[in-house]
Amino acid sequence: ETLQMQLPSFIEKAKPPTESEKETAQEEKEEVSAEVASTSRPNSPPKSKNAEDARMCKICYNEELGVVFLPCTHMVACVKCAPGMTSCAVCREKVTMTVRAIIS
Repeated sequence: ETLQMQLPSFIEKAKPPTESEKETAQEEKEEVSAEVASTSRPNSPPKSKNAEDARMCKICYNEELGVVFLPCTHMVACVKCAPGMTSCAVCREKVTMTVRAIIS
């Protein structure tokens, strides 16, 4: 019985937004989108997608890849970044061992 009494007031509150509310929401969305687009991440990967970029450390983006994480076998870190990692940056699996990789 109590739920039946509350239902009409709930329906009243659940009315579709007015045109003014829609416009305000759209303006806020555009502002946030512009802000996100203008913000750059400090360690974001380079924009170009050539083969050399693919060989760069995905942690620091300064050194070439050089370590394979085991047991997952992902190679995403350089020899400087890998020692500080306890889990893989790709799959989050615990790193139990690392192997130095030589890319020729």
